[in-house]
Parts: sequence; structure tokens; C-alpha cells
Amino acid sequence: MASRTQRSAWSGEGSSVADLLARVAAAPLLRPFDPRALAVCEALSGALLALRDEPACVSAGYWLRSANLERMRREFEASTTPTTL
Repeated sequence: MASRTQRSAWSGEGSSVADLLARVAAAPLLRPFDPRALAVCEALSGALLALRDEPACVSAGYWLRSANLERMRREFEASTTPTTL
């Protein structure tokens, strides 16, 4: 079976789907609302909100805003206990 290769938007290098999946699997697990994940969401939100002609993108961008994520974090923390997995 031939390896499927695509161009990476971030590095400019070609990578196979298997390589991408291996990198994702090797990435560290983050706790809910980790600042690194929130930073990605905030950046993605801004990019999606800029696509004014695409209602679905604007909607997704709205839900990824910092204020909304902070509300979700508070709700999450209120609903969990120290023994919650």
C-alpha cells in the first residue's frame, strides 16, 4: 500500500498520515483547560471569527473565545471532585 503524503501547513514539509498520527500519539496529555490548549483555542477563535462570510466558522470562533472557555472552565471545576478522572 502506498504511503499517502500531504504538505504540512505548519512546517512546509511533506508528512504521511502515519507520521502525523505518531506525533499526535507522542504528544503530552494536557489537563482540561491547560493554558497551552487555551492559547491554541484563542488563536483559532480569532482566525475563525475573521471569516465573516462563513457563518459556521464564525459560530465556532464564538464558542472558542476566551470568555466562553473561562465560563466552561468554571462550570467544569464546579462539577468535578478530586477523585474525578
